[in-house]
Amino acid sequence: ADAGTVNQWGIYNVVSGGTNGTTTAIGEEIIVTGQDTQIGLQVQVDAGQTHIKLKKDANDYATFAVADTGDLTIATVGDGSLDSDMILNPDGLLKTTAAAGVEIENGIATDAPALLIDNNDTDQIALNIDAANIDENVVLVTANAVTTTEILNVTSSSVTTGRIASLNDDSANTGTRNSVDIVQSNASASNATALMVKSVGGGAGIQIDKDSTGGIVLDIDAQTTTANVIDVSATALTTGKALNIDCNAITTGYAAYFDIADTAIGSINKSNGYVTINYA
Repeated sequence: ADAGTVNQWGIYNVVSGGTNGTTTAIGEEIIVTGQDTQIGLQVQVDAGQTHIKLKKDANDYATFAVADTGDLTIATVGDGSLDSDMILNPDGLLKTTAAAGVEIENGIATDAPALLIDNNDTDQIALNIDAANIDENVVLVTANAVTTTEILNVTSSSVTTGRIASLNDDSANTGTRNSVDIVQSNASASNATALMVKSVGGGAGIQIDKDSTGGIVLDIDAQTTTANVIDVSATALTTGKALNIDCNAITTGYAAYFDIADTAIGSINKSNGYVTINYA
């Protein structure tokens, strides 16, 4: 229109009921039936325009818009600050069968997590991933911009007989594999520790319980030349032992066996041959 500001309505309905008794007001009801192809409501507007606008008042509303690519944008607007939520309350699953997956993109100034799962059902899993993956990662985290904080942070102050984490490899495959890999892969990180375990309680800091009768329990493959391979610092120790080896079933084995392929001269106190140093 070229005649100034013009407001036009194709259909303008006003339904106003009384307060006497129980009344129901329906602005418009559309019933389509009988055809092979049925469309209840079809709305077409120019590119960049709004297809549907749902209003509470002039300052609080939601809009639906379809772009020329078929993208659907649902937007909420309110007179407050970041308080116009979108609440989906299905009587069943909230399910998507998207052809290209689901992406959550968080703005640079939202001041909120990209995804918050608030589970109030105390006997149900908060996040359950049912993956049919065969040759690709189930969970992949790429966080190459992190500098001074954690990429994964799990805390709990209420655990009794439960666990912070439980990893169970129950595969019967005999192929060589590591059930868990911790790799610090940059040689320039000279002060990085690949695994740090800190225990404040009175239990063991690290416990290895190997039930198989064969195989090495702890295997250290070190390329170290001028530093200690194993360094035990127990400067507060008084009546305990820095190293305690209890082997009461040995027959022809050794409680400790040192195979030193060197010309160095050394000595060791030994008892009944259970501790041996072998100079190659």
